[in-house]
Amino acid sequence: MACIECGSCAYVCPAAIPLVQHIRLAKSRIAAARRQRREKGKEKEAVEAAAPTDGSAGRQSRLPTRGPHRWARHTPTARCAGATLRGRVQPHLRAGDTVPSIMWTVVAALLPAAAVGVFYFGLPGLIVLVIASAGCVAFEALFQRLMGRTVTVSDGSAALTGLLLGMNLPPASPAWMVLVGCAVAIFLGKLVFGGLGFNPSTRRSSRASSC
Repeated sequence: MACIECGSCAYVCPAAIPLVQHIRLAKSRIAAARRQRREKGKEKEAVEAAAPTDGSAGRQSRLPTRGPHRWARHTPTARCAGATLRGRVQPHLRAGDTVPSIMWTVVAALLPAAAVGVFYFGLPGLIVLVIASAGCVAFEALFQRLMGRTVTVSDGSAALTGLLLGMNLPPASPAWMVLVGCAVAIFLGKLVFGGLGFNPSTRRSSRASSC
């Protein structure tokens, strides 16, 4: 009951669980249980006062008269003076960025470093980058179709994974090793855990670097 509902737990939750809503629901149920106990206590006191067994005057209820619990007002939707107040999971301030815009921005930010790698390592380095990027995109589309999911290669996450993989591999890596790294990075490091947003990035990076 001491939670201030700041939303930090829901913001950092890797599983995107609406923890604040669960906390509000628990608080409302606790408040309802407390009100129910108070009402039962008042009814019991009223019965005892109306029919005393020792012949004395009925005693007054010792329970203080209080309004609704302070957490009873914190429901997801409440109405006040004709207006509707809707509760939402924090954070309330959101930017206009989308997943594709973020992914392609990161890809664009990595292109200068990739160009420097191609400048130093020549054509073999470029071939590794192209195979890794194309392989990750192809494997993600293939695995998503086989798993019955929506193909989301246009969001740029697969291309970003391939670019990172190609920049981690030696320029003399054979094509089969690059493709195996693509399959491992996409399937075992991303789709198995639920896709983008649910995959542990450190594990994916370590798997890709070890290929």
